[in-house]
Amino acid sequence: MTVLHSNERARAEARGGVFFRYELVPSRRMSYISAGIVEWSARPPFDFLAAPSLFFDMVHPDDRVAFLRSLSGGDAGGGATRIRWTRNDGSSYEVEQRVFPVVDDSGVLVAVEGTAQLSGSPGAKDGDRAGVDH
Repeated sequence: MTVLHSNERARAEARGGVFFRYELVPSRRMSYISAGIVEWSARPPFDFLAAPSLFFDMVHPDDRVAFLRSLSGGDAGGGATRIRWTRNDGSSYEVEQRVFPVVDDSGVLVAVEGTAQLSGSPGAKDGDRAGVDH
């Protein structure tokens, strides 16, 4: 993990946000998600590591294209994408997700690291609406 990503992780977690690392190769899977996800989803981080689709399943169906685009590097680089995540009870809440590319020595995108912050919470930028508008 680079210093930039470490700093993003520390800032997200200090603000009650979530930091994650999603591997793209050799297979797509969550390799890290911070403990803050428990408050948002009522699920422990281990559930996300054990079930590769759980993170995707939390995303509101109307926002899945933007979410996948950000994970595949299409919105990588730290720009915010607002998406809705759903709780087990079906209610939803909006988060600002920022994704940063992780490349190997030959420049191939191998993973993304990202932060998610509840929209309207400290650290979320209202004017930064790349991605989904609701």
